[in-house]
Amino acid sequence: MSQRRESVIEGLARLARLGVEWNRPLCLIGGMAFGLRVRPRHTDDLDVVVSYGPSEVDALLRAAQRCGYDTAHVDRELAEAGILRLGGPTSLSGLSVDLIAIDSPFLESLTRRASPLEVGGVSVPVATLEDLVLLKLDAHRPKDIDDVLAIKDVAADQLDRAYLEHWARELGVLDRLTLYFGA
Repeated sequence: MSQRRESVIEGLARLARLGVEWNRPLCLIGGMAFGLRVRPRHTDDLDVVVSYGPSEVDALLRAAQRCGYDTAHVDRELAEAGILRLGGPTSLSGLSVDLIAIDSPFLESLTRRASPLEVGGVSVPVATLEDLVLLKLDAHRPKDIDDVLAIKDVAADQLDRAYLEHWARELGVLDRLTLYFGA
């Protein structure tokens, strides 16, 4: 007998509870954020930027446990370095979550600019299209470039070019921004 898989709505609801429990800013990024802002696409996890430091790993793990996340296999060294990987709920085959520590002015800006989206009655802060473009230009994998081009197709004239150019310069990806969006 196979386990029931946690739905996206259940995974987002769990993430929203973690945001309340942790009481710090967080922001959904990655494939799920792209799917909510542009068009659905497959992703295996939720990528989330959140405020925490190395000395707060234990407290964040306790908050995650209270929200039902599986913390049994957390890589402590990786968590203290700024990436905390949480398993989905142990009672289900759930969505895993990668919590990425806010460790730069860009991630601070991204988190401040996030706007809530409501999905199935759950409100979750999601990165703006500009910030998704910048993250994806920085990652520069084939799937990320596909996402950048999809954002360009649906929203190029709505993007804040000054913001994009500022942070693209800071992140060292201005050449990529120019390549895909022009000068």
